[in-house]
Amino acid sequence: DRDFAAEFASGFATAGALLHEGVVSTQQAVLALLVGNIVAFPIRALRHQLPRLLGIFEPRMGMMLLLLGQGTRVVSLIMVGGAYWILS
Repeated sequence: DRDFAAEFASGFATAGALLHEGVVSTQQAVLALLVGNIVAFPIRALRHQLPRLLGIFEPRMGMMLLLLGQGTRVVSLIMVGGAYWILS
């Protein structure tokens, strides 16, 4: 979806500008993008995924799939971010 791509593109553009100006380090920019992704997930999930899942599955199953999928995504982003923080 174009809105989804635009959200990422604007985040990358902002991070790139801040990196270019020397305001933030590469590590700070990467972690800010990861945190922004984690914080924004509930709104994106409700706007983009929940209607589709509720249209396909029963409400309880659709909600369970949404929460499991997004929970897994958030946990993996936290793990990758933590590994990046430790290794960089």
